[in-house]
Amino acid sequence: MKKTELELIVSDDTANRQSREDKDRLFKRYEVIGKSLGSARRLEIIDLLADGPRTVEDVAAATGMSIANASQHLRNLHTAGLLKVKREGSYAYYSLSIQSDITTLWDSLRALAHTVDPGLRFEKLELSAIGPSTLEKKLDDPTVRVVDVRSIHDFNGGRIRKAQSIPLELLEAHLSDLDADCEYVVYDRGGSSPLAGMARTVLIQAGFKVRQLDGGFEKWKAEGRPSTRSIALG
Repeated sequence: MKKTELELIVSDDTANRQSREDKDRLFKRYEVIGKSLGSARRLEIIDLLADGPRTVEDVAAATGMSIANASQHLRNLHTAGLLKVKREGSYAYYSLSIQSDITTLWDSLRALAHTVDPGLRFEKLELSAIGPSTLEKKLDDPTVRVVDVRSIHDFNGGRIRKAQSIPLELLEAHLSDLDADCEYVVYDRGGSSPLAGMARTVLIQAGFKVRQLDGGFEKWKAEGRPSTRSIALG
């Protein structure tokens, strides 16, 4: 039986309403993601996590936020579907939920910002921290030097491949031995240890380009990254 003209009109109207509802749901979802990204702090976290997974403590240290604020921003991004969480022992590691897509979005957003505001600096801001995954990829780069600032005893017990031992108390005496053209990555045991942060300050004041390994050697080992035993160089 053919539909009457009135039935066709009602059917079309119902379809249009359904289409409108679907479109509204779609754009509401876009809005959730847009609002989550509408924060300078959360964008900084996206930039940080583009280098690899981080704990809330790592994010707080790298961005200068309190752990409470960093945790709040991470939860917001996670609720929006932009982050995922993986628990390993007592650590919770946050990472981008879809690495390639979100990294591409972030790169496009930065490119757009520079297009509409040509006065922006094009250099990527150097963060004080570097993630284990990023460092592992750089270990064979001759322009990157890794410095272990723990005690020689700790260094001998296990270290990152290609790391050089310069205990913090000896660092200033060895500044003349360092190559000013290289980028340095310093690390300590991690956790509450302040050694790497203190070493980074010494190197920055001496004019070196330096970053600090997120989570130190403890996190490096916890993630199953390669380590070795070695005799410290005298």
